[in-house]
Order: sequence, then C-alpha cells, then structure tokens
Amino acid sequence: MANELILITHNIREFSRIDGLKYEDWEI
Repeated sequence: MANELILITHNIREFSRIDGLKYEDWEI
C-alpha cells in the first residue's frame, strides 16, 4: 500500500478483502 510491496501468501481468501493490497499465491 504505502510502500507498494507484494504480500506472498497462500491465504488469498483472507487477504483479498483488503482494498489496495497486492498479493500473490505461492502455494508449494
């Protein structure tokens, strides 16, 4: 958001609720 970083997570359902958050699903 402020730093325009990308969150790496497998919990896409939870973090998709946050507007403006950039994330990637990196399931192994």
